Amino acid sequence: MNSNILVQTSYLDPVSVYSGFYWDYGIEYFGTCADFTDNYIDTRDTVPGSNIPLPHGFTFDVTLLQTPEYSLIPPHAWPTRYYLNAYKAQQVPILYLGNANTLQSYKKGEYLVLH
Repeated sequence: MNSNILVQTSYLDPVSVYSGFYWDYGIEYFGTCADFTDNYIDTRDTVPGSNIPLPHGFTFDVTLLQTPEYSLIPPHAWPTRYYLNAYKAQQVPILYLGNANTLQSYKKGEYLVLH
């Protein structure tokens, strides 16, 4: 194991189903192989597993952040668009190495609604 390598995974509207029959795969495993995991969901999405918090990371509900400008983007695509916009504006809620002090105030598996 190389302690100099840190793994961050970001799940943008993660679909939990695997092979069409293992419905809780993502809920059980997404984020288990990373040092840090953040998840972005829209609770209006009806795709299984993509609208609920994931226990192995920090889940950000971005549902309420969709502005009229982006009103035509469906719930399944909104978390990805949100993240791209936030990244370009350097406003992603938590970047693993960039927000070390912020991380101390959160607990893994925490669900955070962004307004």
